[in-house]
Amino acid sequence: MRYYKGEPSKFVIKYRSGKIKRKGMGIGFWYRRKRNNIVTIPAMTIDSNYIFNEISKNHQNITLQGHFTYKIKDPLVMAKILDFTIDPFTDYYLTEDPEKLELRIRNVVHMMVKGKILKMSLIDALFAAENLASYVMQTINEAKILEEMGIEILSIAFTSIKATPEISNALEADYRESLQRKADEAIYARRAAAVEQESKVVFDINF
Repeated sequence: MRYYKGEPSKFVIKYRSGKIKRKGMGIGFWYRRKRNNIVTIPAMTIDSNYIFNEISKNHQNITLQGHFTYKIKDPLVMAKILDFTIDPFTDYYLTEDPEKLELRIRNVVHMMVKGKILKMSLIDALFAAENLASYVMQTINEAKILEEMGIEILSIAFTSIKATPEISNALEADYRESLQRKADEAIYARRAAAVEQESKVVFDINF
């Protein structure tokens, strides 16, 4: 017989012969190693970063970078989908399933992003960080894909949306030229106004 004490931030499940015998947040209990399996599922919020490479509607490459925050809101459902069994001596997971969880969530987010970017031009996509985040959150919630896994996405953000360096340089050059044209037009307009004003003054004097 050995005693196991779970961490306060994890939902602990004690199995015997495939049936749940104890469950709860950070619970402790006595167990027999050969007769029991112990599962611990994170109950705190978790942050995950991502980088996606996509193509816009006008066939331009775009790199999107950001992060999402999620929580396993139904650990009993998650325990049926992925194996979170631990070695009670080390608290290490016995399988790689826990590492697959973030990958599954990331794939769902990626799928939503990909579908939206394919409908956007490069320029629209570069300035769509806030709208894109709102769209992904709404679509995921409506589809209930992650909800069925016992997962809740709490937030998602795009911190960077960039074109390729070549396209970025071209856009910057075009923007600089546009600013220069506006500056030249402003100077021309001021000169024209000055000439017109000078002509009026000369006319008034002669009159």
